[in-house]
Amino acid sequence: MVLSSGRCTLDFTVLIHEFSGQFQFWASSSNTKCIGSVFGGRVASTPMHGRSSHTTHDCQWLFKGTPPPLSVSRHHSPVVVLHDMLRHLTVTAHSDEAEIMAFTHGSQSTYGVQLHPGNDTNEHGRALLMNFLRLVETCSA
Repeated sequence: MVLSSGRCTLDFTVLIHEFSGQFQFWASSSNTKCIGSVFGGRVASTPMHGRSSHTTHDCQWLFKGTPPPLSVSRHHSPVVVLHDMLRHLTVTAHSDEAEIMAFTHGSQSTYGVQLHPGNDTNEHGRALLMNFLRLVETCSA
């Protein structure tokens, strides 16, 4: 299930809580906070509309084949702050300012990114989009 940018609603939070582990979840931008909140994180308001962030990543899943650091576009990106929930979620990318840019709950195929993979202003945007499409296709097959 893809939760694109938009408001994190109670409906999305309930879906993630009830079905994470049974279905794959992808959340980008604002809806990343839904995943974070389900697993105990909190959201820090960081207005980043129209700005780019240099992002260091682990070269896995969404970022496979792209060099770190990577310049990515952000839109109204609230930042998820992780506490002791690191046992559930793994940070896979962070900005130069140490803000979490991507995380995964690998055992439940649940992913969150603070960017829009298909945005044409992203450095290596086509690779990000193709990686995203491949992962969604793999999990839906």
